[in-house]
Amino acid sequence: MTELLHRSVLRLRPDPAGIEGQFGDFYARYADHLDDREWDAWLGLFTEDCRYTVISRENVASGMPLAAMRCESRAMLADRVHAVRELQVYRPRAFRHLIGPIRVLGGGDGRWAVRANYAVFESVSGEPATVASTGRFDDVVVEGPDGLALRERCVVYDAAVIDTSMVFPL
Repeated sequence: MTELLHRSVLRLRPDPAGIEGQFGDFYARYADHLDDREWDAWLGLFTEDCRYTVISRENVASGMPLAAMRCESRAMLADRVHAVRELQVYRPRAFRHLIGPIRVLGGGDGRWAVRANYAVFESVSGEPATVASTGRFDDVVVEGPDGLALRERCVVYDAAVIDTSMVFPL
């Protein structure tokens, strides 16, 4: 009986080398690229025809499509990165993204619906760290020639009001 139970439990556990483990690694790289400001590597995690939306939980619940940020392609995300690198003036700061747990809601054949919670902490020089944003990612992740990539990322942030300095992607 113990051996049968052990084999059943093993079947329920995700294989860390399988697709579940790949999602964990993918989301960790996403956070690392943003935290380390590796903008080109971050852009490489999206498909060319991606959609990236940042919207309040309140607007999602009300069925209102008004978003704080909406990019309809990787080229539009690249424009956003250009603004962060070259055009925006802001005090020096560091970010730390925490993502998880990651839940695969469904999919297959190289396309998955994935949800993950996130928290982003911001450290401004000379000040205590603060919570910059919390919420969830509702994603469509696809498998491409270079591995996993985001086809759609909908960032649903919890607070009804966002910091006016939200220039950095979440």
